[in-house]
Amino acid sequence: MPDQDRAAIALRFSNTHLYKGARGAGPLPRRAEGAVPCMVEFSDGGAGFGTVARSGPNRWRLSMQAHVTAKGARIDAKTWALEKEGAAEGLPSAALKVVDRLG
Repeated sequence: MPDQDRAAIALRFSNTHLYKGARGAGPLPRRAEGAVPCMVEFSDGGAGFGTVARSGPNRWRLSMQAHVTAKGARIDAKTWALEKEGAAEGLPSAALKVVDRLG
């Protein structure tokens, strides 16, 4: 399981939690290199940990561990599909959008 000492990627989202349609930014794995530990930062200063893995030409799977928001709301572990928005392939950081909840 990833933790803050091992997070290789930091993603930032413009809300306090993830949902279909949420937008964020950050670097993503460029190839199918398996799951990469990540930290997800939210707009209220909260954070969660998980992994991100490439799952298609413009799609990534973000698997989040259960976490608590900055206001104390408990969020169960969930998996989300992400896509890049308007960013060229190969750029180190991209605008992201949550396109689906996978589990």
